[in-house]
Amino acid sequence: MQAGDRGLMEEAARLRDEMHAVTTRIERVLASPGARLGDMAIEVPTACARGASAELVLSLLGLAAERFAGLVESLQVDEWHFVGTFDSGTVSVYELACMPLHSTRRHLARRGRRTENREALSVGRIA
Repeated sequence: MQAGDRGLMEEAARLRDEMHAVTTRIERVLASPGARLGDMAIEVPTACARGASAELVLSLLGLAAERFAGLVESLQVDEWHFVGTFDSGTVSVYELACMPLHSTRRHLARRGRRTENREALSVGRIA
């Protein structure tokens, strides 16, 4: 596996972990509005820490995405406004559901900048 492939697999594994965590938090808030939620920090994606193959990581990502999509699809209008609490305040189901989208965009943008910088270095545009 090449270094770039490894990075993509880690991104897929991180997204899987994040979707799993967000789905679990949404389920908790729906079951008990106002529920206390723990912070979410994914330092090392679970599948990568366990040495999973690319095929397994993609399969796990697919399952997490299906579970997340199924939950979001089943939400009633008022349930989007249910909130849970963190140390720093409250978060709505809507805000929780947006987390994987925002963080994935941020990671992809950062990855794009690194790729652009590498390409610029290879042609000598950046000193």
